[in-house]
Order: sequence, then structure tokens, then C-alpha cells
Amino acid sequence: MRESVVLLKNERITLPLSKKLKHVVVFGKAANDLGLQCGGWTIDWQGKPGKVTSGGTTLLEAIQQTVSAETKVTYSADGGEIEAADVVIVAVAEEPYAEMKGDRTNLNLNTADLALINRARQANVPVVTVLYSGRPLVLGEALESSRCSWFPAVHVLVPV
Repeated sequence: MRESVVLLKNERITLPLSKKLKHVVVFGKAANDLGLQCGGWTIDWQGKPGKVTSGGTTLLEAIQQTVSAETKVTYSADGGEIEAADVVIVAVAEEPYAEMKGDRTNLNLNTADLALINRARQANVPVVTVLYSGRPLVLGEALESSRCSWFPAVHVLVPV
């Protein structure tokens, strides 16, 4: 499903990440929430956060399955510990929606997502931002704060 990925930025050839990194830190509830990754088009019409199907792989699971056995993967939904990270991967997502239920007049990322990305930037290591969204959003400083910005389609799980 790589065809559905839009890579907006890849400074200093940060991606693809080495499988042999010593410490990968993953931030954001979207990294470990299949419902947020799938968006509004699951078995339920409007979608919902959480486990929405018996299949599927979250971004966090894909990272854990892909790195070497010597790589430490640390996960925090709200941007916890980032000490000694080689890279921080931040996954943010819109809440699931479909059709007019998701209409918005403001297409900016929400303040919590921006704060999470800014927290990752404090580590002074490469920051890879993954956004699950069903529409174009205004990224602003989120794009500027990330060395890589990677935006998969809302309904497709992307292998790492």
C-alpha cells in the first residue's frame, strides 16, 4: 500500500530509517490505535478509536516488528521520555469521521498534536511526523518542526 503514502519532506535522507538504530521513540496515541489509523471507513460508518478489526497492524507494531532485536522502542501516547533517542516518530490523527459529520471550518492541526510534535523536537534528534488524515490539513509549524513528514491515506496501514 505504499502508493497511498505522501512524503512531503525528507531532509538529510532521514527516511528510510535504519533497522539497526539503538533507540526509537514513538509518540502519539495514533501510533498504537488502529481505529485512528483507519479513520471513518471501518465496519462502523463513522469509525471510532480503538480496536476496530481483528486484523491490521498499528504503526507501533510495525516498527517493533521491523527493527533489529537490539533496538529499543519506547512508546508514549502523550510524549513521555525521549532520552537517548536516535529518532522520534510522532503519529497524529484526526478523530474518525465520514461525510458531513467531519465537516470543519478550521483545517489546522489541533493544539495537542502541535504540542506533541514540538515536544519531540526538544530531543534534538530527527523527528519523523506521521499524520493520518482524510483530507488536506494546514500543517504550518508541524512541517517546519519535522525532518520528515509522512502522510499515509487514512484508511491504509503503511508498512515501515
